[in-house]
Amino acid sequence: MGDDFKPDMVAGHSLGEFSALVANGTLSFEDGLKLVIERANAMQKACEITPGTMAAVLALEDEKVEIICAETPGIVVAANYNCPGQLVISGEVEAVKAACEKLTAAGARRALLLPVGGAFHSPLMEPAREKLAAAIESTTFNTPTCPVYQNATATPQTDITAIRKNLIAQLTAPVKWTQSVEHMLADGANTFTEVGPGKVLQGLVKKSTKKRSSFNNISIILPSIKFIEAFILLFQVKHMNLHPLNAISPIDGRYRNSCEELALYFSEEALMRYRVLVEVEYFIELCELPLPQLQQFDKNKFKDLRAIYHDFKHEDALHIKSIEKTTNHDVKAVEYFIKEKFDALGLQEHKEFIHFGLTSQDINNTAIPLSILEANTQIYLPAIKAISEKIQLVAKDWKDIPMLARTHGQPASPTRLGKEIYIFHHRLQAQLELLNSITSSAKFGWSNG
Repeated sequence: MGDDFKPDMVAGHSLGEFSALVANGTLSFEDGLKLVIERANAMQKACEITPGTMAAVLALEDEKVEIICAETPGIVVAANYNCPGQLVISGEVEAVKAACEKLTAAGARRALLLPVGGAFHSPLMEPAREKLAAAIESTTFNTPTCPVYQNATATPQTDITAIRKNLIAQLTAPVKWTQSVEHMLADGANTFTEVGPGKVLQGLVKKSTKKRSSFNNISIILPSIKFIEAFILLFQVKHMNLHPLNAISPIDGRYRNSCEELALYFSEEALMRYRVLVEVEYFIELCELPLPQLQQFDKNKFKDLRAIYHDFKHEDALHIKSIEKTTNHDVKAVEYFIKEKFDALGLQEHKEFIHFGLTSQDINNTAIPLSILEANTQIYLPAIKAISEKIQLVAKDWKDIPMLARTHGQPASPTRLGKEIYIFHHRLQAQLELLNSITSSAKFGWSNG
């Protein structure tokens, strides 16, 4: 970025805190990179000692998430406070699964397991503390040029001893990014500059500031070649569990940060999960009719059946892919996967009614529209509405500011800035109404052979 770039305050999300400490001069670039490698190795060993996972929780108050985690047996904690309405939990696999079920019942729009290899920012990372602490204590820390808002405390810090302590604590403590942004705003921040090839933090900051009509200064600075080379290395470490099954397109690996949320809806793994959902719900509907052969099916088992898709994880997708090598048919592989689950549940006598009377297109014609519907309602529409609301607020603030309109590049009639900005809000509202009017349809043709 050059020597002329002098921030008044810095912060970094999780791994990014090391970059923030390089930006404010606390760490040299070389030492920062060495510590990141030490941290990655230590955390990987901790993951091998105790398997864990993480889950994204959308649209539920932080306090409710914390209470449910505390009441769930086993180890599960809030790990990433990303922005209002978006939180990540972390812990033991079964505990996280149980918490997800409770969070969904409590009103979360989504509580979905993430394809990660460990329970980061949770007590399960405790085995990594000693090695990282030794590396941090043996590294030179310089007096920072400006405060760093650290993940563990969300408060500004310039004391080297405290910075070391908080950096070690970050391993097992939650990333308080929402709180950090709030404190930076309270301390006078009016421009946030994200350094890196992605825009993830810009998005989180925008969500944290969307109710502040006077705030609109968020930018991105393209990093130097040296930074890009290091970022590629760190990206590979951070995303070592990325698999083509999670990819939306061939470029999804490089630009993962820009489309990661959509992988929950449009990746091959997501399509597998939606196919499982349709197959399971169709079987349950056959029981509800009831189909004569399924009249005696124990309806108490419906919860276990729905858990097949509620708890669908990356390993399940890999297993379906391995089945597909034998079937040479993607939907048939899903059917066989569910039959294996029926065997495990002791429901062998009913498994031949999975996919009963259906064709592959019946499954696809329902699974794909459902994925589009949920992506629209849970990701796209809320994002567009947030943008529209922001434009409306700005238009209101600027309603009395005069300006000269132009026609074909030439001065024209006088107008007001707020009015011209409001036009874009009006257009977005019209498009939202049109989008909401479109019916999401699915079709079952059934097998006629």
